[in-house]
Amino acid sequence: MTNISDLLLFYFAATGMTLLLVRSTIFEPFRVFLAQSVERMERERAENNLPHRFTVVEFLHKMFQSAQCIGFCCGLFCGLFILSSDLSYSGYIARMTPLSPSFNDWSASFIYKLRVFRWVMLLFCCGVAGSFFSSLGDLLLQWIYASKELKTKQLLQEKNKELENQE
Repeated sequence: MTNISDLLLFYFAATGMTLLLVRSTIFEPFRVFLAQSVERMERERAENNLPHRFTVVEFLHKMFQSAQCIGFCCGLFCGLFILSSDLSYSGYIARMTPLSPSFNDWSASFIYKLRVFRWVMLLFCCGVAGSFFSSLGDLLLQWIYASKELKTKQLLQEKNKELENQE
């Protein structure tokens, strides 16, 4: 099982990775490229009167606009590293491979399948947790930014009033 430091690393890594992909200026050219591609495809559809079909570009464009969607993918990605190190560390892979003589035993095979199922479910939970914490982190940063802006406006108004009173 993972320890608390791995869990905290997962939370911060998934949130940070998500915010980099969704909000940062580093990935802005890629997001703009996706938006322009979607606009061009929609224009071509309208001009040629074509039906709407699923495209990977439109899918990626929608994903990169949502902290929850990208957060899920980042949670899967970060969870994969944490869980795979936990899985290999505990020796599940080494003990329960198809080449192992005990693998043919029904109970060993069942236990192996349970462990694989548990690992897949934990990976899915990492994706969901990444989605939650990424949107939470995004909201927290937006709140901090808005509070800072409001405080700055308030201080400017107070400073202007002081200057008016001095005149």
